[in-house]
Amino acid sequence: MILGQNNWAKLAELIAVLLEIDTTEVTEEMSPETVAQWDSLNHVSICTAVSQEFSISMTTEEMVMIRNVGDLVTLLTSKKVPIK
Repeated sequence: MILGQNNWAKLAELIAVLLEIDTTEVTEEMSPETVAQWDSLNHVSICTAVSQEFSISMTTEEMVMIRNVGDLVTLLTSKKVPIK
């Protein structure tokens, strides 16, 4: 098993719980435009939960730049958190 696979599972589970969807629905392309539950409040909740789960800090600018799950993966990778 690749180390990052566990982190992808954590990220998918976190997003799925907050958006009340199945983990199998979480993809890197998923965004507020494709999931009705992903509103501005849930966006902040996702960013906060990701910061806590992966022990990273996220600036307001970084939060605003996140447009989909892939952007979260890119951000985590840039902060040395292997995802995939």
